[in-house]
This record gives sequence, C-alpha cells and structure tokens, in this order.
Amino acid sequence: MVIRFLEIAQIEFDETIEYYNSESPGLGDSFLLDTLNTIERIRLFPNAWHPFSNITRRCQLRHFPYGIIYQIVDTDVLVVAVANLHRTPDTALRLEKLFGMEAQFWLNLQLAWDLYHVTHSSTAKGIKKIKRLPALAHV
Repeated sequence: MVIRFLEIAQIEFDETIEYYNSESPGLGDSFLLDTLNTIERIRLFPNAWHPFSNITRRCQLRHFPYGIIYQIVDTDVLVVAVANLHRTPDTALRLEKLFGMEAQFWLNLQLAWDLYHVTHSSTAKGIKKIKRLPALAHV
C-alpha cells in the first residue's frame, strides 16, 4: 500500500515538526518518529482505525495529541491531514474546507470529545463530590 500526502497535509506535518523542534530540540524528531510509526500502523491495518465517514478514518499518534486523517483510495492511503486533535479554529476551518461540514461542527465535536473524556476519567470522581452553591438571595 502506497502512502501519499495531500499538499496541505504535508505542509501541516512539516510545520508541526518545526514547531516542536523550536519548543525543545529533538521534540520535532520525536513527533516525526511517532508519526512515521502511526503511518506504518495505518499501512498494515488501513481499516482498523476510527471512521470519520464512509471513506475517511483517523488514527491517533501514541505520544502526541495528533491524528492522521486519511482515506483509502484504491490500493493507496491518502493522508488528508496531520491534525491536532485538540481542534483549534484554524484546524476547524481546514476540516470545513476538506469535508464541507461547517467549522462550528468540528469545534462542537472537539468539545463533546473533551467532555466525554473528562466524565470518564479519574477526575470525574472528584468533580462529582463538588457541592452546589445555595441559591443567592436577590439584593
């Protein structure tokens, strides 16, 4: 299976490597290796990862909050985005352009994902113990 990148996905990937290397020497290299390992998992098991649509899937990196968004086209894997899974308005706009679904949809999806994870985390037990404040009297 051949792996190909959309031009915007390649730019996103390169910029992320540069960003992480600027934050800490070698961190971008770690991001590169994590991404290459993820792409290899996709190549070996292209249908194993979370579906976004009938033809689009996402495979998360193991050590960075990123995912490879890809499509299976014939016998190739087309990487359409190397996306920060903590969606920002910038990423939401790119996804809107790519999939034709409004940016607000992608931002809401991120919020729903974040809420799901916090409600299923060890933090949730502590949050459940918080007592509601009594209603404030109108002054």
